[in-house]
Order: sequence, then structure tokens, then C-alpha cells
Amino acid sequence: MWAIKKRHGFTIVELLIVVVVIAILAAITLISYNGINNRAMQSAAQSMAQQVGKKVQFYATLNNGDYPSSLSAIDISGSDQQKLQYTVDNTASPQKFGLTATSGKFSYYISSTNTQPTPGAYPGHAANGVAAITNLTTNPSIENDISTYGASNVSATMSTNWAAQGTRSLRQVPGSTSSSDSFSAIGGDSGGIRMGLEPGKTYTLSATIRVPSAMSGTLDTRARTIVVYTKEGTAGYVPTSSQQATNATGTTRLNVTFTVPTNATEAFARLYNGARQGGGDTYWDAIMLTEGSTAYTYADGDSPGWAWKGTAGNSASSGPLPQP
Repeated sequence: MWAIKKRHGFTIVELLIVVVVIAILAAITLISYNGINNRAMQSAAQSMAQQVGKKVQFYATLNNGDYPSSLSAIDISGSDQQKLQYTVDNTASPQKFGLTATSGKFSYYISSTNTQPTPGAYPGHAANGVAAITNLTTNPSIENDISTYGASNVSATMSTNWAAQGTRSLRQVPGSTSSSDSFSAIGGDSGGIRMGLEPGKTYTLSATIRVPSAMSGTLDTRARTIVVYTKEGTAGYVPTSSQQATNATGTTRLNVTFTVPTNATEAFARLYNGARQGGGDTYWDAIMLTEGSTAYTYADGDSPGWAWKGTAGNSASSGPLPQP
């Protein structure tokens, strides 16, 4: 009789084919699951924006056009409010509101002028699961005035000679013949905690400086820098300085990260020129103060997706993470 040849197991090639097939099926399943999950999150955000938006609008019909001051006023639960962002201005004419709903990485918004759920976020709100950031500087681009920038040993003016953002910047012309301690203080520096800073928190302050030509004469060691000063009680001032811009014609983005001590009694920042009279002008613009240790790309209430928290150009502003 002929011997029967028995086959044992799979060949390596067959095993590889099985592995590849399993991997392909797993990938298809994962893609399908992700697609279903994404559609569910989109639908949830869209539905929430629409439903809550209707409540906001109905409230206005009962209150002479005024929108609710908060979502609690229309009985939105605390858990739902964690998925929502709401902005209202009943002093505007006409009154206005903006509402953003987020589920996972998807956001939809509606507003007093856009009543259909729209992908994205209302200006100033976080978008698609990425938290909004706030530029705490209340006059960041020096477009309207320079009243918030105190000056010492410099003539500080609003100039159109150069701008990093908008059309104007802060020009510093040193005026002292005996001191090179020349600077402008953001929000002033005469005591107290300035710029909306809070004890115990870490911040990053950045600004763009323009040096039109190399500075000369007796220069302060702090020339062409940002310096933040903090103080606790009767102790001395503690400075934290940015890098120093090169003493040559050019434009430099400077930044400094600092922490306000828990027991701080003073905290303020200065933009240093650092020259004496005739030693050279400097220009500053695009000033950004944010909480945390990240130096973000500059943005303010005029940037895409951002909104001013008060008067345009003269208030803090917030919006999505700025793109480089």
C-alpha cells in the first residue's frame, strides 16, 4: 500500500498570510469604530448647541431681548455646563450671545446672529477639545493709546514708524543725560500687583522689540530686555529677565517666564530701552502675557477665533491656541 504523507502545521508563508489578514481586519474594525465614535461626538455637540441655544433664545423673548446672564439662569446642569462655553453682552445694541458645545474633540457653536449649529467655536472660546488661552495684556498692540504704559527717563509715544502687529507700536526715546535706567512699565509699577497677575501662579510674558540702529553711549545692563520684578513684604525686589536683544538693527521676539510668589506684595514688568539721551530709540509691540510656561505665538482679540473681553484694543482677550 502506498504510504499516506501527513502534513503537520502551517508553513511560515501561510502563517505570515494569516497575520497580515488579521492585521488588515483589525485596522478596518478600528477605522470603522473611530468613524462611528467621531460621528457620535459630532452629533452630541451639535445637538447640545441647538437645544441649549433654543433655551437661551426663548429666555430672551420673555425678558425684553436680554439673554440669560449665565447658563444656570436657564437651568442647565453643572455637568452639562462643563461641556459648554457661554458669552453674553446685554449692553450691546442689539444684545448678543455666543454658545459653544464640545463633545470630545468636536465643537459646534451658535450665536445671536448664527442660529444654526456650526462646526468650530464662537470667538474667544476653546475649540475642538483644545483649551482657549488668554492674553492678559490689556493694551497689547498699542493701537489706541499708551496710557497703560508708565515711562521713566524716556519719552514714550505711539508710533506708526514700525509695527509687529496692527499699525502702531510703543516708541521709546531716552531723555536723561545722567541715567540709562530708561524703560516703560506695562500697566505701571508704582506698588501693588499689576497686569492681572495672581500670587502663586506662573506666567510667560513676551514682546517684540525693534532696534532701528545700534545703541551707543553708556547703556544699562538691562538695555533691550523685558524685566519682571516681584517683591514680598519688606524684602528686596527680585528681577527675572528675558534674553537681551542684539545691539544692532533688527527685530527680536523676547520672552520671560516667571512665578509670582505666594506672599507677593508687588509684581510688575518693564520694557527696557536702557540708554541715555541720544543713545538710541527702541520700539515695542505685540505684547502677550499668558498663564503657564509656554511662549505662544502672538494673538489678541483681532486674531482669527479670538475675542476681546472688554473694549477692543484695550482689554484682555482669549481664543484658541495661536498658530505659528
